[in-house]
Amino acid sequence: MASLKTLKKDINGLTDDLITECFVYQHFHSEMNDEKLLGILQKITVKRNELVSRINGVSGMKDKKEAKKHLQAVREGIPGFIDILDELKK
Repeated sequence: MASLKTLKKDINGLTDDLITECFVYQHFHSEMNDEKLLGILQKITVKRNELVSRINGVSGMKDKKEAKKHLQAVREGIPGFIDILDELKK
């Protein structure tokens, strides 16, 4: 279970970093409007909630191989944050 806790901490830390990066970007790029920033922040939060929810679903699995596959799928979903952050530049 320690790996689940670590994975959740990593996702939460990444989310915090990305949210901070969004505010820093807005500070240095005054042309960015608040609605666009809010939309990106919401997408980041939804992605975080989705991944944490999927991690929580592992605790009910009895088959260890299935749980490992499920967690690998969660790990593969983490780069999706980069796609969301790329929307800042558009």
